[in-house]
Amino acid sequence: MFLALKRHGHEIEMVYPGIYYITNNLPFPVQVIVTKELKKETHSSLRILSNNAEREDVERFLEMSVRIKTPWGRNNVDSVLQASARANFELYENLRRESAVSSVFRELFRDEVEEMEESGFRAGQAQIIIKMYKNGFTPEQIAAATDKTLEDVNSILSSKDEQ
Repeated sequence: MFLALKRHGHEIEMVYPGIYYITNNLPFPVQVIVTKELKKETHSSLRILSNNAEREDVERFLEMSVRIKTPWGRNNVDSVLQASARANFELYENLRRESAVSSVFRELFRDEVEEMEESGFRAGQAQIIIKMYKNGFTPEQIAAATDKTLEDVNSILSSKDEQ
């Protein structure tokens, strides 16, 4: 590919091992990334985007990702992981099953898991409140039994009617 680009008058500059800028006679900037040439220590986030990511690169990226706390950084980590996991499904399934790496996955997605658990807990509480009401309990009795406010109970019961 590089030979063909050179024949057409384009210049190729290797900026870092595995990262090339293609210039001259192009309507927009172009970079070519050759994942096998990238340094493992510094470019694991790019290396795991190939269809044949190496386990070592994924583990390195996961360990590095746990330290990223900003929302912007977390979104970028999530995007890279989604793309890599789609391209390397079997590798990620194997990693997920292993306890050492599984703890890294749990740490990375702790907020999402907690949110899902909380959402499931609220849905379960709502179902109990609705069943109690259907079994003849008054909203006041339900509130007393569930430690919910009467307003919360009535809100759950009115949303049930809207569904």
